[in-house]
Amino acid sequence: MLNKTTNKIVCPIRGGTSSRYAEERAAELAEERGSQLVFVHVIDPIHVQSKDAPLSDAVLAEMEYMGESFLCIAFERARTRGIKAERIVLHGPVAATLEKFLIDAHASTLVVGSPDHDAGHGTFSREQFDKFVEHVWNTLHIEIVIV
Repeated sequence: MLNKTTNKIVCPIRGGTSSRYAEERAAELAEERGSQLVFVHVIDPIHVQSKDAPLSDAVLAEMEYMGESFLCIAFERARTRGIKAERIVLHGPVAATLEKFLIDAHASTLVVGSPDHDAGHGTFSREQFDKFVEHVWNTLHIEIVIV
C-alpha cells in the first residue's frame, strides 16, 4: 500500500490515440493542480526475445528510440505550457514495472488512456486493463483517471 503521496501525476505513454488523450488530460490536471508531471514509457522484454542476440539488441535499441521519441514529444508539449515534467523509459513487464514506479515515485495520480481508443493495438486487452486499474486502486489507493 502506498503510504506517502506527493502532488505527482504519472502518465504512461506508448504512442497511439489513447496515449495522446491521456497526455493531454494529464497536462490539464498538472496545470490545474500545479502538479509535477512524469511521462513514462515501459519496454516489456517479452517483445524483444529472440534466439538471435544481435537481432534482440537491435529490436531493443529501436524500441528505446521509439519510446524516447514519444516521451520527448510529450515532454516538449508540457514544457511549452509551463508544466514541470520529467520523462523516463522503464524496462520490465508493463503492469508490474508501472506499479513499482508508482510506488517509488510516490505518485498521487495515474492518468491512462483507455484501450478502447486503440482497439487491438494497445498494451492491454480491455480485461487486462480493467484488472490492472482495479489492482492499482485497491493496492495503492491513488487517483486513477481513465481517458
